[in-house]
Amino acid sequence: MPRGSNSTNGRVSKTSAPTRSLNEPNIAALEREIAAPNDQVQHQLNSPVAHPARVAPNTLDGTQENTLIQWIRQVKELFSLPMRPLIVTSATQILNGDGNGHGNDATISNAWVDRFTKRLPDDLKPSKVRSVKKKRIDASDQETLEHWYGRLETVVAEVSPENIYNFDDTIFQIGQGKKPQMVVTRRDFAPYQTRTYCEWITTIECISANGWAADPFTIVQGDYYLDDWFTCEGTPNEAVFMTNPSGRVDEQAACEWIKCFHRQTKDRTADDQPRLLLFNGQPQYLSFRFLQYCVQHKIIPFSFPPNIGHLMQPFDGTPFRAYKQYWRSQGIILSIIDDADEEKTAFFNGLPSIREKSFKSQVITDAFADRGIVPFDPSKIGQPL
Repeated sequence: MPRGSNSTNGRVSKTSAPTRSLNEPNIAALEREIAAPNDQVQHQLNSPVAHPARVAPNTLDGTQENTLIQWIRQVKELFSLPMRPLIVTSATQILNGDGNGHGNDATISNAWVDRFTKRLPDDLKPSKVRSVKKKRIDASDQETLEHWYGRLETVVAEVSPENIYNFDDTIFQIGQGKKPQMVVTRRDFAPYQTRTYCEWITTIECISANGWAADPFTIVQGDYYLDDWFTCEGTPNEAVFMTNPSGRVDEQAACEWIKCFHRQTKDRTADDQPRLLLFNGQPQYLSFRFLQYCVQHKIIPFSFPPNIGHLMQPFDGTPFRAYKQYWRSQGIILSIIDDADEEKTAFFNGLPSIREKSFKSQVITDAFADRGIVPFDPSKIGQPL
């Protein structure tokens, strides 16, 4: 039965490849070895070598690059400049569908990011500025204060108190607490002497200038959760729980939280007003996807300036001080438990009562007033100058 041309092409190509480097390949020997016609062997040797198609690196086009630059300018207005990891994250989000999270899974080229940052104007290039929390406001912060409150005044004039929000996150360490004073037998002492684990839980809390508090958003370190955590007495209906390997707020958790914030507050807006969202400018809350979601849902992100922001944030006043004090007393009880799941269950059982004591309506409104935000009075925060 005669051999078809397709059946011999593969053998010709495979066999003739090593002979291409020879000056005078033995055509007759190849013809006998693979049982192919002389003209077919000669044609294969003379044809150019086929190379696999080169895959172009993932880069942004001109329009997408302009979008990335606009995002960097937006972050700069929030008293920050994104470092390289945040630029990579946001550029990848733009590459995969303008930050909506429903595009491809392509990753931006690292070489392109390096070239892009070098092309940026000097005022937009990432800078390594060490953030140090000051214990008090000094005279060198006067210009920053005036600029921040000047911008805030134009915004709060058009937003009612119920649409002015402040959110922040608090990290709890499960497996560490103040050592309790107790009387035990020698046999029972060993389990309370050392802790065999250490895990993290982060809660994101949000309050409004009219005394309202949103339901909490909790991030638990690990890969699973127990139903007992959700069925604790007093757990709010809109409370959200999620897990991740670190138990901290990452970019994904931040984007999930802003969606929960929108769901809980969209029906509280009056006269189609925007919602003003005050927060510390941490990188996870500055990604392109996070800020893009704010723009799409009429949420105005407004971050505090670095170094002194904790002295201007309502949450860093009485609300969080009480929150942490109640937690420390709860930690004494938790410290005698040497099982991670049991301690988390005890944590979530105690959390509703701690929130109820900490986030009283009058405490919240006083916190905004003490920072000179509602009612607007910058002199309250400027008194230490």
